[in-house]
This record gives sequence, structure tokens and C-alpha cells, in this order.
Amino acid sequence: MGRYKLELARSNIKVISDESAKRTALWLRIVINQDEGTTCDINVRVHLATKGLPTHYRLSENQEFINVDWIPFDCNYVDFTFSPSKGIKELYGQTKNNYFESNTAIETITLI
Repeated sequence: MGRYKLELARSNIKVISDESAKRTALWLRIVINQDEGTTCDINVRVHLATKGLPTHYRLSENQEFINVDWIPFDCNYVDFTFSPSKGIKELYGQTKNNYFESNTAIETITLI
């Protein structure tokens, strides 16, 4: 009976191997404030919609990610603070793991 329970427990666990991570490319889409078009606040909530197994992410208003460090990826929802100037804001995002870097995703929102 103990063996049956062990097999049942194992069947409910999904093991992701290092080999699987090597074969799964990363993809990213970012969504700002649940896809709202405008905001009055420079502080926004960003959804990192991912495919693959990222270990780090980075967000920036700069397409080249100048002076932007990689941050450990532990949640699909993160906070971001835009620069205070009003107008259309572009947010660029990227994820990575030991094998891949994702596409550079872009999303816009208007700061009013």
C-alpha cells in the first residue's frame, strides 16, 4: 500500500528537467495596468506574460536597457516607476534563463 501512495504522489508532480529548459525558448509580452490606455500615476503594475522558464527579467523606458540590471524572476506581476514627464510612455521588457534571452517586448501607456 505504501508503494501505491508513493506512485500516486509522483504522478502529481511535474518535474522539469534541465534538458527541457534547454529546448524551450523564452517569449514575453508585457501588459501595463491591466491594459489601460492612460494613467495619472508614474507607479504602474506590470504583468509579465511569459512562455518558457525565465530566471530573470528586466524592464526599462530605454530600448537599449542602459544601466538596467537583471532581476530574479519570481512573480509574473511586478511594479515599475516611470519617469515623471507626461505623455506617451514606452516600456520595454525582456526575460532570460541560462540558455535563452526572450524577445524584447514593448507596451505603451499615456501618463496624463
